[in-house]
Amino acid sequence: MNFFLRCFYDSRGRMTRFLHSYLEKHS
Repeated sequence: MNFFLRCFYDSRGRMTRFLHSYLEKHS
């Protein structure tokens, strides 16, 4: 699971633009 979280979060711990936009559209 950690691996997938790392894919979605950048080194600063913030959500990537892809995941952020995904959550915005599917929230």
